[in-house]
Amino acid sequence: MVQFCVFFVGFVVILCIVVVLLSLPPTFIQQLQSQEAEEGASVSLRCELSKAGVPVQWKKGGVVLQPGSKYQMKQEASVIQLLISRVEPEDSGDYSCVCGQQEDHSQNVWILCTAAPVFLTELHSQDVPDGYPVSFDCVVIGKPPPTVRWYKDGKLLEENDHYMINEDQEGCHQLIITAVLPTDMGVYRCTAENSTGSAYSSARLSVLSTSDTDTEVADVFSHSNCCFLPQVQGRR
Repeated sequence: MVQFCVFFVGFVVILCIVVVLLSLPPTFIQQLQSQEAEEGASVSLRCELSKAGVPVQWKKGGVVLQPGSKYQMKQEASVIQLLISRVEPEDSGDYSCVCGQQEDHSQNVWILCTAAPVFLTELHSQDVPDGYPVSFDCVVIGKPPPTVRWYKDGKLLEENDHYMINEDQEGCHQLIITAVLPTDMGVYRCTAENSTGSAYSSARLSVLSTSDTDTEVADVFSHSNCCFLPQVQGRR
């Protein structure tokens, strides 16, 4: 702000210009960036202020973070940095850097801890009588949750009257063939993919030409590792 003042000394007029510099609040000249990090990796959040030496606070979901083995705070002149060691899924969330005591001068970002898909249980090869149902089950996890697809001999399978595809929130996935035919013989593969990586599990289906007992058919589902049971019946 500029102020003007006039002094009268006898017949002499003195014009005085006074420049008043207002103390402007610090601003962020380099923004924080949201990140994805693989589980077990380290993450660095970095920003820069318009002034050096300004006190800041780092928060996660509104909770002030304290320095330690998990969090390290660094401040060099106007550059501010938060280091997070060995991120885990629970480290995902909303992080903010608050400048000074003013909550409205802050930067918010997201950190998403990711993990490549992993099959906790694999598919199993099976021998099934012609005309009976069969179930291929597996459990796969990842973060973000992976996209799961089923293939037979490299060809993508779509759900229809012949194929039933089930999944739940626990990572259980299931492919049911409602009544196997000789043409169903082959290699079945379950693939899981997310932004971090991909994985697959495969098994072979052999179709028996002779009729077997109901006990043998029941064995088709006895090794199911899924969180749900197949809602199919044997050959009539």
